[in-house]
Amino acid sequence: MPFLIIDQGNPLQHPYKTPSKEGISPVLPGNRIQGVNAQSQGRANPYAHNAAEQHDNPPQSYLQANAAQIMSSPVISLDLHQADRETALQMMAQHNIRHLPLLDNGSLAGLLTERDLLRAPHKSFRQLMIRKVFVATADTQIQALAHVMFDEHIGALPILDAQQQLVGIVTRSDILRALSAYRPLEFWA
Repeated sequence: MPFLIIDQGNPLQHPYKTPSKEGISPVLPGNRIQGVNAQSQGRANPYAHNAAEQHDNPPQSYLQANAAQIMSSPVISLDLHQADRETALQMMAQHNIRHLPLLDNGSLAGLLTERDLLRAPHKSFRQLMIRKVFVATADTQIQALAHVMFDEHIGALPILDAQQQLVGIVTRSDILRALSAYRPLEFWA
C-alpha cells in the first residue's frame, strides 16, 4: 500500500511495509477474533443507541470503511510563514485539537503536536515541527491507517488529494470513534 512521506515539503513515494515485531503475531483475515459485546454477556449495552447516531451512512464493517468517512474536514491549519508558538497553542486550544498541519504556499510542510509544544517550552515551533510527515489519500482503508499509525507511533495522518492539497486529517480519536460506532467488532492484521 503506497503512502507518501512529506519531508520538508518534498513528497516522496514510500511503499509501506508492516515492520515485523517478535512476539506479536498478526490476526489473519481467515482467523478473525469474534468480538464479545455486553448483550452477549447478559448485560445491556449502554452505548448501543449512540453507535448508529454517530455516522449517517456507516459501511457494513471496518474493512469497507476508508479515510474519507472518518476524517476531519476542513482541516484547521496554520501558514508556516505567519505562525509562531503562541498562535499555534491558541489555535489548538480554541479548536480542541492536538495536531496542527503547517502549510507553505498551500502545500503541507510539516506538523505540530500540542505535546511537543508543551514539553519543550524553550524551543521554537520550527525546531519542534515534524518535517517528515506520513500522509494518505481519502480512499485509504481505515485498517491501513491504523496499521501505519500504530507501527510508526504517530497520532495523526493528514489526508491529501491527487494534487497534494490537504483535504482532511485522521487522528487516533477518529479511528477509536469509528471502532465504537460500527458493528460487528472485527480485528484485522
